[in-house]
Amino acid sequence: MKAYLSVLCTMSLFMTASTVHANAVEAINTDSFTSTLAAFSGANTLVPTSINENTLIEMKNRLEKLQSNYDDSVRKMDEQERKLDEMKNKMSQMESKANEQQSKMDNLKRDNEQLARQVSDLSQKIK
Repeated sequence: MKAYLSVLCTMSLFMTASTVHANAVEAINTDSFTSTLAAFSGANTLVPTSINENTLIEMKNRLEKLQSNYDDSVRKMDEQERKLDEMKNKMSQMESKANEQQSKMDNLKRDNEQLARQVSDLSQKIK
């Protein structure tokens, strides 16, 4: 489950990064200086001055929300694992008690059979 959440978080980060990249490319295409700079340095070059501050704030907020959601999910999973461990311990204790009870029942059955044989032997002797 943690791996699944990690993959989801990573995918969300990639989606956020692609949004920032798209905004940067849009800014590059609208600014002649940065457009020329991008043409000489490579098409995928991000020019930091072309990234909108609102985009950075939005990206930061998304990352904080993702981290918070991830932390909450991990905390909930840890709590569920703890509860599961408690249930396993209780189940183990119940199994142990059941085994003890079964052992007592087997001993009582054996004792009862011995008594029945003794009663039968005594009744044979009396006859």
